[in-house]
Amino acid sequence: LRLIEAGRVRTIIVRDLSRFARNYLEAGHYLEFVFPAYGVRFISVNDNYDSARYGETTGGLELAVKNLINQLYSKDLSRKIKSAVDLKKMNGEYVYGTAPYGYKKGEKKNTIVIDTNVSWVVKSIFEWAASGITITAIARKLNDLGIMTPSVYLAPVRGKYKTRAFWTFESVRNILANRIYTGDTVPFKSHVVRVGSDRVKQVPEEEQIIIPNTHEAIISREL
Repeated sequence: LRLIEAGRVRTIIVRDLSRFARNYLEAGHYLEFVFPAYGVRFISVNDNYDSARYGETTGGLELAVKNLINQLYSKDLSRKIKSAVDLKKMNGEYVYGTAPYGYKKGEKKNTIVIDTNVSWVVKSIFEWAASGITITAIARKLNDLGIMTPSVYLAPVRGKYKTRAFWTFESVRNILANRIYTGDTVPFKSHVVRVGSDRVKQVPEEEQIIIPNTHEAIISREL
């Protein structure tokens, strides 16, 4: 929008209207008000739409209906994809992106296996905590030993991701609070309020579903 207001955009070309905006209200606002106000030409190739042909009418009801249908189709597709992913989660498949520190992606699709390069660090953290060492002291111990932090270690896999050079209270606590190291998976710790929304709601711990024995454990449940 800033580029449009600055007069640096004269024409916008998209494959179709579904690739242009997130919902029909947003699309209509740009097509009906913003683009005409700044003299921006808009072309949607697959919809055979060119604002230069329509002048001030902008396509009227036909264009509005197309935008609405695109939004409804997108939401329906999102629901189907979410249902398919949720089913995989309930089956114990790992469909969560990068494997957590201590694990790596397995050769079989949607599985994780123990990463022996750092799994001993995870086990040591639990053993130290069980022996009475505080989380802060554990973080200090890891830094004194020069052990690479999870964010730095996983950086080659994650790509552009914020890294921290030193172990902190939070980084150690996150490992101690993660049930995945017992071989269990908690698939739904949070969920979006509704399909298409950016709002995420945390699921209370007592309501979370636990799927046991989905992968090899690094520590025992007792530990």
